[in-house]
Amino acid sequence: MKIIDNSAAVATPLNSELATSCLFRRLRPEQASALRRDMWFHTYAHAEPVFEAGDAGDRLQIIRTGRVKVSRPLADGTPYLLAVLGPGDLLGVLPGLDTGPREETAIAVTHVTTGSLPYSVLRKWCIVVPTVGLELARERQDRLRELEQRRIDQVRLDAPGRLAKLLLGWADRFGTADGDTITVDHRLTQRELGELIGTSRETVCLAMRQFVTRGWIRNTDRGVRVLHRAELARRAR
Repeated sequence: MKIIDNSAAVATPLNSELATSCLFRRLRPEQASALRRDMWFHTYAHAEPVFEAGDAGDRLQIIRTGRVKVSRPLADGTPYLLAVLGPGDLLGVLPGLDTGPREETAIAVTHVTTGSLPYSVLRKWCIVVPTVGLELARERQDRLRELEQRRIDQVRLDAPGRLAKLLLGWADRFGTADGDTITVDHRLTQRELGELIGTSRETVCLAMRQFVTRGWIRNTDRGVRVLHRAELARRAR
């Protein structure tokens, strides 16, 4: 991890990822500038931990650039992938701004930059500018909705359907368009893909093979290229 000089980071324009995050979304320009002065900015190399289970949970982090995978260790210590987060997403425990040890591990999937805010400072902002606390509450509600939708999909869709929906979501958010195709460099193993959609590595392997055979996707060194988005969308219904 490298810490970026705070004064240099604050002197740069507010990038769109920070501006659209829930902390900054409803702040006036002068409030946004003041909040940034209270933040520290960090960079992480590919595969470097942003934090690990057991670390002190004393701050909230906003992903400015790059992607982070979040996992939770099982009883035997094996990591189980929970989510892949990107620019504008928050890393940290929102309910009650808990300061206990972290239960999850966050690893940089790509080169990552974040802005962090100690919870002690964040609490003061929630008091002085109530909209900050309100937006954090909305963020928590959005997370709960996402979890509920995943539970619904687990019942409503079969494993290939859930995989198609996952790839489509990443194509929309993280993909790079090239004509009619979209490249998604997810950099995950098939086992990790299976953990995200609640199935086995073998089932993911079979579903990916079917998608390739039908001409919907093409495998790349770091992920997939979506060739026929409409067909994937139909499979995800």
